[in-house]
Amino acid sequence: MVDDCEEAAGLLASLLKLADHEVAIARDAEQALLSAASFHPDCVILDLALPGVSGLELARRLSAESRGRPLRLIALSGWSPDEYAAAAEAAGCEQYLTKPVDFARLDALLSAN
Repeated sequence: MVDDCEEAAGLLASLLKLADHEVAIARDAEQALLSAASFHPDCVILDLALPGVSGLELARRLSAESRGRPLRLIALSGWSPDEYAAAAEAAGCEQYLTKPVDFARLDALLSAN
């Protein structure tokens, strides 16, 4: 999970862990790329409003660096889906969720194969 808001990331990570998901948290794009190289996630939940490199650019980089390995990207943002969902999809995100997230929906997405 990539989110620069420590409290939001920590709360969501705790809920995901309770639902038996393995979670690593990154605060920015650089940290996310380093973590993905060693953690090898199946899915990355990423905020679009990150400091420095945007979540959209991060999605493109994660996709490029996955080297053919399946990697699901889910955008989680406070921004309006009317304005940003298409851009997130073009960057490689399969879903666009808004904050506050519907945890049951997110858990279902993560649990689906």
